[in-house]
Amino acid sequence: MPRNNISRLFALLGLSVVCLATPLKASAATYYVATTGSDSNPGTAAAPWRTIQQSANVANAGDTVIIENGTYVTGSINLGHSGLAGSPITFQAQNKWLAIISSTSGCNPAISVNASYITIKDLRIAVDPSNVTCGYTSANAIIRGWTNGASPTGSSPSSGYTNLTIDGVLADSSNTLIRSVGLKTNQDNTIIKNSEVHH
Repeated sequence: MPRNNISRLFALLGLSVVCLATPLKASAATYYVATTGSDSNPGTAAAPWRTIQQSANVANAGDTVIIENGTYVTGSINLGHSGLAGSPITFQAQNKWLAIISSTSGCNPAISVNASYITIKDLRIAVDPSNVTCGYTSANAIIRGWTNGASPTGSSPSSGYTNLTIDGVLADSSNTLIRSVGLKTNQDNTIIKNSEVHH
């Protein structure tokens, strides 16, 4: 039956037709970071960003950040946007262990994860020779998964931030410079797999 005839039929029966708009979920994006890029670029394969922090500032649930081969001398990186169950935000080396974070984060983590549903995959993370040295502190980690500021209790058992996945990461000590802690997480449901950690 043609649509206008259906509308007339509904009108004769005293019924109304309501159309509900269903918001469409934006498709997940893939962004790129390269040592030859610029943070004023759009983060595409042809015009990548320069810093991993810029990608962390932009990426949202379901997005993937491809970090191209090369050495990235950088201060502490903060991953502060959360993904969703089934749609994590993924930070992934283009080729396993060929994207090298040479960290100058001092006594702070090379990567801090203050968010949920984050995946870090195939990165090589080292301490840059110019890094300021410090004594032992549990914050001096290669990767640190943080809670949302509250410690779990019996009445509120969640860590707040959850579901950090660390996959195929090399915590490198090839230049003999190491962190106090390799990988440390206080997040619920953390998975660490296929990784090699020197500390």
